[in-house]
Amino acid sequence: LNNSRVSLTNEFVSSLQVARSEAATRNQRVTMCASGNGTSCGTASAWKNGWIIFNDADLSGTPNGDELIIKDVRSDGEIDIIPETFTGSVTYRPNGRAMAATIAENSGQFTFCDRRGAAHARVLMVGGNGRPQLSETAADGSQPECD
Repeated sequence: LNNSRVSLTNEFVSSLQVARSEAATRNQRVTMCASGNGTSCGTASAWKNGWIIFNDADLSGTPNGDELIIKDVRSDGEIDIIPETFTGSVTYRPNGRAMAATIAENSGQFTFCDRRGAAHARVLMVGGNGRPQLSETAADGSQPECD
């Protein structure tokens, strides 16, 4: 379980870095969203099944028309990914900063949980600068929570 959690967390961090880099390279917003099917965005509970990264040229928050899906990651759902702020997606602006549904929501965290519960959970914080940072505690210093 440790290996599965670490592997999925590393893949998630790598994907955030790809999205951030692509936003700067393309000089347009790039979104990473929860996706259970690899072609469209899903709800917050879909993060554990996978995610996609796409150039969000029309700023809709969902892949449309000729918007390219840059990366598609599938997961077996064994590790739950619980978002805070970035419930369904993380959008990177060309300046590398992250945002959720509004520009004001520019930082948040994801908690990675397995069946062992909160004692083995890890937190991935995404700061306003868009850079992901791993932690064993939540942003407020408390123990992570697994639902």
